[in-house]
Amino acid sequence: MKRTFIVLVEVLLLCGIGIFIYGFLPGKDVIIARAIAPDGTDLCVTHKSNHTGEPYTVNFYFKRPGNPWGWFYYEHEDTRWFRGSIKLNAQGTTAFIKRGWRTVAIFDLTTDSFTIKRWNRTIQGAQNWMPTDWTPEQEIKNPKL
Repeated sequence: MKRTFIVLVEVLLLCGIGIFIYGFLPGKDVIIARAIAPDGTDLCVTHKSNHTGEPYTVNFYFKRPGNPWGWFYYEHEDTRWFRGSIKLNAQGTTAFIKRGWRTVAIFDLTTDSFTIKRWNRTIQGAQNWMPTDWTPEQEIKNPKL
């Protein structure tokens, strides 16, 4: 019985270590989450492998109809996001960016304000505007962007 328990603990420990390491290994560049607000604003979170000791860069983009994409920085030393989503409130004025089940950032569509919860930092207005012909799909297809 004691031996079975020890083997079980060892297996669970090895699985945990494997999952931890997997979170740092280079993976595919992907669009983690995307949503369209009732006013037509396109919202997008991207996840790119840095192929270095800083595993992933995560960015948030928004695009109002007829305008270029606005960019907000989220993280450049992040681990792999296994699941993400963008949930809008009932009025469609606030977007909750979720990593798994946890809200990690909030975008206020009425003020173009992006809040990263763990730093309690809010930035109003895009940190950068992308070229008019740019799309998030281009970022994940070309790692040099």
